[in-house]
Amino acid sequence: MSDINCVYVLDHTGGIIYSCETFIQGSSEFDSALLSGISSIVKSFNFDFKKRPIEIVEISYNNLILTLDDLSNHIIVLKYNRDSTEKKITKELDKIVKQYQNSYKQNSLQNFAKYMNKILRIEDSKGELIHNFLTD
Repeated sequence: MSDINCVYVLDHTGGIIYSCETFIQGSSEFDSALLSGISSIVKSFNFDFKKRPIEIVEISYNNLILTLDDLSNHIIVLKYNRDSTEKKITKELDKIVKQYQNSYKQNSLQNFAKYMNKILRIEDSKGELIHNFLTD
């Protein structure tokens, strides 16, 4: 099982561009309260990603790591297991950001979604993963 449970990509206002979550067996919905909290944090706090490229936040017992992708100017957020080390999660975040940048350059979030399936070790056919693509 991956140490990462969720990946969100937000615009600078906290609007959702992409979300992907794994679910625990028996869970029926993704954590909309958590996503709403993340959006609120992005809107409320003026993160200075130039001074601190990575921010670690805890919301309702959830560990989150946030960074700004300089290419797209989108904020990438990972929710991760509490027992994961910051070093391990930061390494995963770097890989995810690089993949997001490649997909962004190609104008194809589908490539990013496929990569996230691999990272989260989820089979499409199991229906345990939700991908949301929101476009203007």
